[in-house]
Amino acid sequence: MARDPFHFARLPGSLFETAIQRDAAAGRCHFRTLDRLHLSAMEELGIFRLMSNDTRQAKDATEAGCQVMVPGG
Repeated sequence: MARDPFHFARLPGSLFETAIQRDAAAGRCHFRTLDRLHLSAMEELGIFRLMSNDTRQAKDATEAGCQVMVPGG
């Protein structure tokens, strides 16, 4: 049975608290705002694998402990 690779998931209100905690814990690391929210949403959902063509986002995700896959790479 074929299944779509994506599905929608509701994010809890604690997403922003997670982003703030990640920012405080990052120390020297600087993440762009949307990348910080994206990585925090992944953490809230228990996802630690990211597919991205964005090299800066991939670097930030790797520094955050995520496995990064590059399409076609």
